[in-house]
Amino acid sequence: MATWKKVLLEGDGGGGGTVSTTPVIATIADFESLSTGTITISNYNSSSDYRIIIYDSGDSAVSHTLTDNSNGTFTITSGLEVGDDYYVTVEAAGFGELKSAVATSNTFDSQAAQTQMRYWRIQGTNSSKVNVSSKLAVGDVKFYTGSNQSGSAVPSANATSATSISGVTISSGYFHSSTYADYKAFDSYRGNTASSGMWWTLGNSTANNNWLQIDLGTSTNLLSLEIQTNSSYTDTGYAVLYGSNTGDFTGEEREMAFLNTIDSGASGTWTYHNYNIT
Repeated sequence: MATWKKVLLEGDGGGGGTVSTTPVIATIADFESLSTGTITISNYNSSSDYRIIIYDSGDSAVSHTLTDNSNGTFTITSGLEVGDDYYVTVEAAGFGELKSAVATSNTFDSQAAQTQMRYWRIQGTNSSKVNVSSKLAVGDVKFYTGSNQSGSAVPSANATSATSISGVTISSGYFHSSTYADYKAFDSYRGNTASSGMWWTLGNSTANNNWLQIDLGTSTNLLSLEIQTNSSYTDTGYAVLYGSNTGDFTGEEREMAFLNTIDSGASGTWTYHNYNIT
C-alpha cells in the first residue's frame, strides 16, 4: 500500500524548484512471510514525507500495509504473499520542495516460514532417527498453531474417513487392517481410549512404510503437536515429524520435530506426548 504521511502533489510548496534529496534504500533482507520485513532509508529526513510502493516480480504494484516507524525504517507487515524478487520504490518530498527522483531497492524474497508446510508425516524411527518397521500405534494426533499446544487445533474436526475433513487427506505407508486405518489417528480429539480407534502398523515389515501423514490442503504454519500412544501396542520408541510442501518426501522434506520415547507410559494406558515444532 503506497502512501504519503501527508498528501503532497508534485510542485506543491513552490520552493523555487528545489528538488528533495533522492532516498537511499539500505539492502532489504529476505524474510518469512509470517514475519515482518524492514525497509530502511539511510538518508532519512524526519522533515520529509516518503512514498513507498512494493512491486512483485512481474512489476505489478502490490497492495500491502506498511508501517512508518518515524525513524527511517518502514515495516512490511506480516502476511506478504510468498514469492521471489519483490522490490520497492521510494520517493521523498520535503516541505516546500519538489518530490525527489524515484529510488529502487534490491530484490528480496518473501519466504514460507520453516514451520509452514502442507504435508506433515510422522515416521517411526530408532533413537538415531533411522527408520524402523516395528509396530506403531497412534490413538490420536493433534497439531496446534501455537507453541506448547496452544492456539487453534488442526485439524479442528474428527475424521470419519481419510477424506471426510474438507480439504484434508490422511494416508499412511501401511496399516494392519481397515479396523486400524490411518484416519483412526485423527478420529477423536483427546480421550480416544478404544484400541479399535487407533492407527496400527502391526505386521509391517518395511521400515520406510512405517509412517502416518496428513495433507492439510494448503501450506499451514504449525508450532506444536500432541500424539497419543499406548505402550502395549507400540514397539517403536521414536519418530520424526517431517514437513513438505510438495508431498514428495524424496529429500525436499524438512525435519520439524523429534518425537522421543513415544512408547513410554504405563502398560495398557493411552498417554499423550507433547512436542514443539521448530
